[in-house]
Amino acid sequence: MPLSHDAPDEGFMRELREVARDAIALNEPLTRQLNFDLPQDFPKSQLIDICRSLAQLPDGTAEGSRAALEYARNRLPAIRRVHVLSEELDTSRGDLPPPVLRGALIDQRLASLIVSVTTALDEYRRLAAEEPADESQPEAPVPPLGEATNGAVARSAQLEAKLVEAKATVEAITNPNSPSAGNLKREINDAVGLNRLARVELQMPKIFVNLYRRIVYALKDYPQLISDTFTNLKLGADIAQMGYERWHEFKRSWATHLFEEFKKTCDMLVAVAVKLEQRRAKANEDRMRAEGRIKILVFPPACEEVRWIKPGVGRSSSEVFWDLEGGPEMVVVPAGKFIRGSPDDEPERLQDEGPAARSDVCASVCGRPPCGDARSVHRLRQGCKP
Repeated sequence: MPLSHDAPDEGFMRELREVARDAIALNEPLTRQLNFDLPQDFPKSQLIDICRSLAQLPDGTAEGSRAALEYARNRLPAIRRVHVLSEELDTSRGDLPPPVLRGALIDQRLASLIVSVTTALDEYRRLAAEEPADESQPEAPVPPLGEATNGAVARSAQLEAKLVEAKATVEAITNPNSPSAGNLKREINDAVGLNRLARVELQMPKIFVNLYRRIVYALKDYPQLISDTFTNLKLGADIAQMGYERWHEFKRSWATHLFEEFKKTCDMLVAVAVKLEQRRAKANEDRMRAEGRIKILVFPPACEEVRWIKPGVGRSSSEVFWDLEGGPEMVVVPAGKFIRGSPDDEPERLQDEGPAARSDVCASVCGRPPCGDARSVHRLRQGCKP
């Protein structure tokens, strides 16, 4: 079950502090003046923003760290695979800056951050009694959307500036020992980090749609979450007396402007996620069709599960499906041509066997094994033809 939106317990906080230390350590060589140039395609600014978001996890909530850890757990190894090369490969680039190599300082600190993120995510899953996610099927990234992506990035940057200002205001006018005010600051901190990570992913050359979508759908809960915590703050107990006037002004601003702008930004980021998902589905469909696969609705029909089946005789799982509970294994017969009829000189040829002609056959499905009497009766009872 999900953890709470308040301070992490001591064990989880210890792991988040380790993540923050490793993120700061990686950020240091990325932000100082290096004595060499990084490759032009190296995602330096995106990696810096990821480090900034991870470095502030100890100041956020326990549940709020989940999406950020899951994002980093998948995105950081992807960056390392593509942009940090092994010396075993040909790394010559002519006059271009040399690539970042495995074992270099940046790689050492990136690898350490990946380890600490993985450990922290495992601790979250232990506390939440959650099974590890299935990562056996790597996601195929898609290119950005252009104008729609750029608009969402700009809106996200504006929202971050306003959330940072809101957090500074809350820190200035609330009592330091107020648990409710502390939770509000942690929730705003979560929102800042998630919003930044969504923007980071949109600025990547290729976008992992599932990673982006998980970040955005976690972020869209925060306008209401922050608003609820905000509303419950009490003068005196949570708001310092010297900050009453500023509190009322901030409260009006949140109710009339910031809350709605936060929601609209989340809606824009979600709309981009929907468009990216559509692009990914189209790219996947084009790839499957290029491989000659056929789109099939498989059992059970109520789930509306669609699979792209490879035409063949059923030698592998990609060539077999079931369209009925208890039914036979089905295969797709590929489209093709054949000669209908027999040649004129065939021995014992009958008159109605000709003339021979070339015929086109579209792709179709059939049972892989012979269909015996018992199975035919079963299919008839299900309202199907044997």
